[in-house]
Amino acid sequence: MSNVDMKSSTALEWHEEPRNNSSIHEMPEGSPEAPIISRRDLHSRHPKFWFDDGGIVIRVEHIIFRLHASTLRSKSEFFNDLFAQREGVDMEKVDGCPLFDLDGKSRDFTALLDALYGDLTILVGSVPSFFTLACLLRASHHWKFPGLRAWALDALHKRWPPSLRSVDEQKDLDIHALKLIVLLRECGEKSLLKRAFYRLLRLKNLGMTFEPDITVGKRATVVTPPAEDGYSHEPIRWLPTDSKLGHNDTLRAIMLQAHAVDAWMAFVCKPPSYSFLSDLHQGKKVNCQQALSTAWSKRVTEAQNMRWLDPLGCWLAVAGILLKIEGLCDNCIVKCYEHLRNDRKSFWDGLDKILEI
Repeated sequence: MSNVDMKSSTALEWHEEPRNNSSIHEMPEGSPEAPIISRRDLHSRHPKFWFDDGGIVIRVEHIIFRLHASTLRSKSEFFNDLFAQREGVDMEKVDGCPLFDLDGKSRDFTALLDALYGDLTILVGSVPSFFTLACLLRASHHWKFPGLRAWALDALHKRWPPSLRSVDEQKDLDIHALKLIVLLRECGEKSLLKRAFYRLLRLKNLGMTFEPDITVGKRATVVTPPAEDGYSHEPIRWLPTDSKLGHNDTLRAIMLQAHAVDAWMAFVCKPPSYSFLSDLHQGKKVNCQQALSTAWSKRVTEAQNMRWLDPLGCWLAVAGILLKIEGLCDNCIVKCYEHLRNDRKSFWDGLDKILEI
């Protein structure tokens, strides 16, 4: 088995494989003569995660890392099983260390290593960028690091709390809603799906644009991202596929939009007729239902500033309008608030069924 020397001053190495290697693509009969050798992708030693006292080398895409098996296997069932299966097996070596090839993306693996060896989980005065959290969540899910998966999810929940109370605290969710949905689906996580889908309602065309087809076998175009606040483990490199919803989730977004419009139209077209509004209380000659009905059409139904695709925001806006309606007593305003709050919560809870969460 070959032993590759990585101690030379050249950071990049070509490796040749014997002709009978399974990675060679056989040419059909009658075609020009097949090449005698097959070349692998260029290797590049990672400048940070290459430890001279490491006992294994891991290759992800074109990057190789020299690491400590004990560090990986103590945190991950995946690596514990992988190393156990390869014990006693003759393997290709780099600098005398067995070489393990992993499927996945190097950007994700470097985020994982930054959490294990670097500063990611002990940042002071800064928070991780969404790019770094996305890479770490993918990596910890794919390579089975449950502790780091939980840490990444907790950081995402702090960034975008999933509760109804925090739904309007967006903090850059506009530019990341699609990517968040794709990420959560890939990692089998549902806790933030509703929050991300709902944010799409406030975006033009549900945040989606026409993208050129991604041809299999060709290098994907790297998307130039808007600036992100926070710490990133490496330069931000989003791919077109990071924002591409699957067919079913695209349909769910469309269904959510239709449901939101229907729910708001049903509420806004006529004033609520709560029974307590009809009482002639406090010696009034006109009941509160009449006062509300008189103002409703102009201030709610015909209001130009209502975001019809954001029912949750509209219910809050209506709550503010109640304070300005002349003839509506304080007691009825408080009771209307309670009903609006319950209607808002009922709508939010009902989205679980619409989105099949």
